[in-house]
Amino acid sequence: MDLLAGALRDVLQSVQSDGRVPRHIATRLRDVVADQRRQTGEIPSQDIISALPAFETLSEAARQSLYATVLSDDSWSMLFRRATWRQVLTRAVRTIGMKIPRRYRRLRRLTELGEFLFLYWQARLVHMLYRRALAWRGWSSRTPTLAAALTAGLDARVIASSYLRDTPQPPDTAGYWQDSSRHATVCVVVGIDFIVNDDGVWFVESNLNVGLMQERSRLYASDPFVTNLVRFARQKG
Repeated sequence: MDLLAGALRDVLQSVQSDGRVPRHIATRLRDVVADQRRQTGEIPSQDIISALPAFETLSEAARQSLYATVLSDDSWSMLFRRATWRQVLTRAVRTIGMKIPRRYRRLRRLTELGEFLFLYWQARLVHMLYRRALAWRGWSSRTPTLAAALTAGLDARVIASSYLRDTPQPPDTAGYWQDSSRHATVCVVVGIDFIVNDDGVWFVESNLNVGLMQERSRLYASDPFVTNLVRFARQKG
C-alpha cells in the first residue's frame, strides 16, 4: 500500500499545466496498481488518501484537475437526465401509463418497464461508457490526463471527491435557487430529524440520501447545500 500511495503522490505532484501526467510517472502508477490488485484484489481508497500530502500543498494545475475530474463525472452522469427532450419524453410516457385503464395491468406494467429500460438505463449506460473510455485512455495514452491516469485501476471520482477541499458548487446543483425567467423558486425539500438534549443537537436521519454519502461529507468543511438554504431563507424571509 505504501508503494501505491507513493506512486499516486508522484502523479499528483507531477501534473503539468495542461492537466496531463508525464508518461513514466503514469506508467509507474499503472504498474503499481496492477501489482496491488494481483496481491490483494480490492484497493481501499481511504487508506491511500490518508497517506497523500495535504490538498492545499498541491499545485494549482493539480487542484484544478481534481476539481475537473469530479465535475466531468457528474456532468456525464446527469447528461441525459438533464436533457429537455428526455424530461419531455419521460413525462409523456408516464402520462400515457396513467391513462391506461387499470384492467390492462400488463400494458401499464410494460409502459413502466419501457420507461425504466429506455430512459433510466439510457442515462446510466452513457455514464458507464464515459468511465470505460476514460479508463481506456488511462491505460493507453502516453501522457494521460489526471482523471484518466487515476481511473486506470482506481476509482478516480472517489479519490478526487474524498481528497478535495473547498469544492466550487455549480448553481444548477444548488439546493435552492430563483428562476427569474419563470418567476419560480426551485428547491429540494429535505426532511432532517434531530434529537435535542442537554448535550446538544444530535442528527438521527434524513431523506437527503446524497447528503449521507461519505464522498459528499468529505468535500466540504461547511456543506453548501445547508449554507445555500440558510442564505436563501435570510434573503427571502
